Formats: sequence, structure tokens, C-alpha cells
Amino acid sequence: MAFGKAAAELGRLDHGAVSLVVREKERVIKQSEVLEYYPTEASLDDVGGLGQLKHWLDRRGRASAPGRATSAWTLRRVLLLGVQGCGKSLLAKAVAATWQFPLLRFDMGKVFGGIVGQSEGNIRTALQVAQALAPCVLWIDEIEKASPAWAARTRPTAAPRRGSSARC
Repeated sequence: MAFGKAAAELGRLDHGAVSLVVREKERVIKQSEVLEYYPTEASLDDVGGLGQLKHWLDRRGRASAPGRATSAWTLRRVLLLGVQGCGKSLLAKAVAATWQFPLLRFDMGKVFGGIVGQSEGNIRTALQVAQALAPCVLWIDEIEKASPAWAARTRPTAAPRRGSSARC
């Protein structure tokens, strides 16, 4: 859809069409209301440690580069899971910038609505938009909000109080 608009407006697809394609993709993302386009300038050098993962991502990125024949090395999905502050978000930003893919932030907190079926519809919309804009990096932020039971189990518990109310 974005490439078609660029070709129609410019009469060709070349390096000059990139900014038009990016703007069109940003417009589509904003219309979805559950995704946000997240511009990034991060690089894999900004990510501390994770040498093996960065090497693996670099190899997959080169194998998946535009113009390369599809191979067994073509990257489809990666799930990063870890504790807060370990660099998952920074790594998603760095991968998007390194591979020159749009970074789509999908905040699970925006998904839930009060009308029956609204949450499922929001998830479906987000995934359809991401699929239409592929290749892209889909950054699912705060995924623990999707399951309140899981969020309750992973939330740190408060230490018992030792004040006078604890003796009652």
C-alpha cells in the first residue's frame, strides 16, 4: 500500500521514495490507535553485553537483507523475555534501526476496553496492521498486562508490616 502510493506519486521506486513510504506507514500506524510508530536512532553497539545474541541478529539481518533470496536464515520472529531493565526495549530499538525496519510499539495497556470483544478486536487490528507493514519490528510492551493473573504472580510482594496494626 505504501509502495503503491510512492510509485503513483513519484512515478518510480528508488532511494528517494523511502521517506514517502515511511510517512505513509506512520500514517497507517497512527490510524490503528493501538500501535505507535517509534522512531529510533539506537544501534547494536548501544546494547551492553549480549554478544552472542548481537552476532546472531547481525547474521540474520544480513541474510534477510532486501534483494537476498529467501533462505533458511530468514528471520521471522524473536521473543525477548527478561526482568525489567535488562535491555529488551533497547535491543528492539537497535534491531529496528540496524535493519532499517519500522519499529511498532504495541502497548498492552491500550488494548483493553470495557465493551465485550473490544480487547480481542484491538489485538486483531494491531496484528493486521503489523502484518500489512511487514517487514517491521513489533515491540510488544508490558505484555504482562495481557494476563492479570500472571502480572499478580510476577509482582513483588510487600514485606509484612511490623507496626502496631500488624499486632491487631
